[in-house]
Amino acid sequence: MLASALTTLSDRLNSKFLIAYWLPAFVGVLGSFGILAGLVGPSRMEAWVFDLDSVEQTLVVLIVVLAISILAFVLRAVSRPIIEVFTGIALPRGLANWSTKGQMRAKLRESQALGAKAGALAADSGVEQVDARLNRVYPLHDSATQPTLFGNVLATAAEYPRLVYTMNGLLWWPRLVPLVPGSFQDLLSGAQAPMMALLNLCVVFTTLALGGAPTLALVGGHWAAAIVVLVGGLLLARLCYHAAVSQAAELGSVIRVGFDLYRHEILRQMDLEVPQDFETERALWHRLTAQLLGLPLEDRPESESS
Repeated sequence: MLASALTTLSDRLNSKFLIAYWLPAFVGVLGSFGILAGLVGPSRMEAWVFDLDSVEQTLVVLIVVLAISILAFVLRAVSRPIIEVFTGIALPRGLANWSTKGQMRAKLRESQALGAKAGALAADSGVEQVDARLNRVYPLHDSATQPTLFGNVLATAAEYPRLVYTMNGLLWWPRLVPLVPGSFQDLLSGAQAPMMALLNLCVVFTTLALGGAPTLALVGGHWAAAIVVLVGGLLLARLCYHAAVSQAAELGSVIRVGFDLYRHEILRQMDLEVPQDFETERALWHRLTAQLLGLPLEDRPESESS
């Protein structure tokens, strides 16, 4: 039984899991030990470690590895709530509305800045570059704007199949993923794992900053160390968030490619003939989307939220 359990565990501890969840958990446990050392004193912590014999040190290492692994599995279990927080879905309504207005102002500022930059380029190519860059960061319609920049980047990926193929991205993507070849699934998970790792690191650094700083200040009286932990943790969390936004843009590009290359696999699995022209295909996806959503065929699907 133990061998079977270890085999199952090793199957789950693949490289994607190690990058997305185990590494942030390692950083969290290591940071917690750093805060503990700051409370009791580095010299006392070092003396305690070297006072252990080889068996006790081995047990401590095994306990630490087990704690990291448990935290990693916890992070994977709560990955959906974490994504919902960073996309703004889980934010309170008032805060979400306020943040959405801020994102709309940011979209306007970036549009104006890119428009000014386009003036230095050739007229046609400049406008095309501005539209392409802006549409990869913010949704086309203001009504689809999300409360966070991370949410807006993912919303553009969900908006793409609707604008191009009249496919509801959130509806058809779960049906498309099992049908794509293994090479593309590796590409998809290769883009998703770093994004989740950065989001989890953002959570870890924020938790260490907001939890470790008060502990060092109020319990240990180390106010200077508390300020360093607070400022450093929040700064690292912000850097990880912006890196996660960039990685989300990469994931969005992979999702767009998936719809472009493999959307017909859905039709083949449904025993439907692939249309020969683009307009017929758009009409077919519109009809299928309406049927799955239970909408009248004359009602065109509205912009989806992400």
